[in-house]
Amino acid sequence: MNFAKAIFISIAMALLLGLSSWISIPLGPVPITMQLTVVFLIGLLLPIKYAVFSLALYLILGASGVPIFAEGRSGFSVLTGPTGGYLLGFLMAAALISHLTKAVRNNYLNDMPDKNNLKILWACLAGSLIILGLGVGWGKVSTALPWGEIIKSWFLPFLPGLFVKMALAFIISIQILKTKITLR
Repeated sequence: MNFAKAIFISIAMALLLGLSSWISIPLGPVPITMQLTVVFLIGLLLPIKYAVFSLALYLILGASGVPIFAEGRSGFSVLTGPTGGYLLGFLMAAALISHLTKAVRNNYLNDMPDKNNLKILWACLAGSLIILGLGVGWGKVSTALPWGEIIKSWFLPFLPGLFVKMALAFIISIQILKTKITLR
């Protein structure tokens, strides 16, 4: 994979992440969006350095004023505000998922599809725990709400959709990996 193509795909994934934030259900202090599916895909399809670049670019663009955070928000204050932990979690989750699924990606690229695709789901679950953990923790510290309220409003609403988004990312990533349109 040449460098220019890798950067182009990384930028495209950052922009897709921004677009996915516009699919939003306002539900209390933290909206439900399709961003998690794209974070999973970035981690599943890109090598770690490009996954990190893609997420860093997304965060920099949003902090710089491009309206690509949930509900069309932007600015550095979003990163440092109550929901900033989720955004930081996106970066860390994509890196972890990419690291955990490197062998799966390489097996598909070498015509040896991985027999244990459950690695993909486990990696997405691990990434989800990072995102939710940082989001909930950051939310608790920045709002000083009681733990019960934080869990009720900042954690539980995301669980049903979490598994749907994992399944969607799993299906899409397997299809893309089969075509070998990915980076090593």
